Amino acid sequence: MTPAELVERVMALGHQRLAETLELLHPDAEWVVDPGRPPLRGHAEITAFVAGELERLGPEVPEPLTTSLTANGDVVLVYGQLRIPHRTGRHFVEMQQVAWVHEVKGDRVARITSFKSWDEARAAAGIAPGTPPTRRIRYWRLALGLRRPAAALT
Repeated sequence: MTPAELVERVMALGHQRLAETLELLHPDAEWVVDPGRPPLRGHAEITAFVAGELERLGPEVPEPLTTSLTANGDVVLVYGQLRIPHRTGRHFVEMQQVAWVHEVKGDRVARITSFKSWDEARAAAGIAPGTPPTRRIRYWRLALGLRRPAAALT
């Protein structure tokens, strides 16, 4: 499996199939949910974080709408938006720009860093502005035969 294919699978499985997702991550993988916070390290910390966020958010889990993936060797950049439902007072949906940089070592993801800016993510991935995507795809879960788009916690 290429780094791009591995990242597609990780993004498609998401938290709904966390056990399968974790099989694709190194046991000591790091996930930088927010650059202002220390990274989550290892399957246990990632699992605890996901469980806590699902409990905190309830049914209002943000949903990533991915637009493209660009591979640069063992680094894979994913561009997208987060669809964030709100039900405080009146119901509305907020859209936020988001990108993820996945660093692959061997046959597993070693680090995932979330960015709120596409430009920052592209620079962190070492990808020049204007580089065409390796793959454009909106709903990886559907492409992989899974039922609905993946939801994200960042």
